[in-house]
Amino acid sequence: MAMEALTNVRKHAPDARQVTVTLRALAGTVELDVVNDGSGPGRGGGPGVDAGSCTEAPATAGYGLIGLEERVTAEGGVFHAGPDSSGHWRVSARIPLESAWRDGP
Repeated sequence: MAMEALTNVRKHAPDARQVTVTLRALAGTVELDVVNDGSGPGRGGGPGVDAGSCTEAPATAGYGLIGLEERVTAEGGVFHAGPDSSGHWRVSARIPLESAWRDGP
């Protein structure tokens, strides 16, 4: 997830000057946050970005945010991508350490 989020910063927020990656291991959960100070999807993020949503416009190859959300929720986690309260673009995931899919019968 971190690699995909960092790739998205490079593709969609070339004006970003600072990127912070935070990984926290908590009781039963892993939390990952990738925050950048550049413009991102939905905030004038440059060519190929649909200004009305968090998804890429058809001219751009790939399904970065969609794929991230699918992978996180498949593990029973929670995913969010969008501007945070300070106006920075944040991609975050909360993923349980145990998964019914991975740790099945």
